[in-house]
Amino acid sequence: RSFEDGQWGAILQDKLQRRCDVVNRGHGSHGGQRGQGGQRGQGGYNSTWLKFILPDIINSEILKDVEVVSMVIFIGANDCTSPWADLHVPIETYKQNLQEIVVYLKSINLQHGRIILVTPPPVNESVISTC
Repeated sequence: RSFEDGQWGAILQDKLQRRCDVVNRGHGSHGGQRGQGGQRGQGGYNSTWLKFILPDIINSEILKDVEVVSMVIFIGANDCTSPWADLHVPIETYKQNLQEIVVYLKSINLQHGRIILVTPPPVNESVISTC
């Protein structure tokens, strides 16, 4: 949904028009179907799954004809679900997954400074438990 009107992807695309293309790649949460405007977002995945499907989303073949200015990866909201949830990933595994994702991206010649990881904000569980 990041490329819907008023969302961060659409705003970024608008600000950078005629300077570079803003592309959203991934697998949609509905069997990989394309969403509005031909964009596909990552939905219903966690870092463990992303680690395995990332080569299908971005690889050296895809990168051979383009220059990537930056790559933003939003991952972790599903990982930090309740421990009994299907998508939950323990924090140590999550950290390792992020490291392996960055290592993979660097292996296909994405420069370290061009990889931006956006993770969930910290949560104060004691405050949540009082709600």
